[in-house]
Amino acid sequence: ASAAAASAGVNRVEPRALQTLEGAWTVSFEQRPAAPTSPIFAENLFDWSKHSDPAVKHFSGTATYKRTFVFNAKASRDRRVWIDLGEVANLGEVFVNGVSCGVAWTPPYRVEITRALKNGDNELRIDVTNTWANRLIGDADLPEEKRVTWTTTKISMKGKPLLKAGLLGPVRLMMEE
Repeated sequence: ASAAAASAGVNRVEPRALQTLEGAWTVSFEQRPAAPTSPIFAENLFDWSKHSDPAVKHFSGTATYKRTFVFNAKASRDRRVWIDLGEVANLGEVFVNGVSCGVAWTPPYRVEITRALKNGDNELRIDVTNTWANRLIGDADLPEEKRVTWTTTKISMKGKPLLKAGLLGPVRLMMEE
């Protein structure tokens, strides 16, 4: 075979969208110093770094997104189903009906959820973890005695732009063709 023939075509499954999970999410932040103390009820997915609350804006750690969705098993025709998280900053572990389906840490942020799905109502949980850059940036503007983080080496974060953080979406159910 020639090199051109060997490289022609797509070498991965390209699933098609079944359903976009639009609407409300409950977002609970891991309890740690300077973290939000109460869950956020969000009508839409959002970038933590753009939130008005500094505890959300500068959060570093894991936040849990929860919601339910209805799945019609007939729509999948016994084919494999994935959840595509769209954009995630920085990684997300997906649980469907309490079953860990995998971790998405690079594009495409997609994991197979076939084995965990059931017909009708399904519980979705996505644990999203970001880096500690936004917390370091937030601390750089605080007096030393109010800072939450410290490092063994001097890192100058003062004036640096915040990084995207959180589940940005869109979150879609996808089916193998």
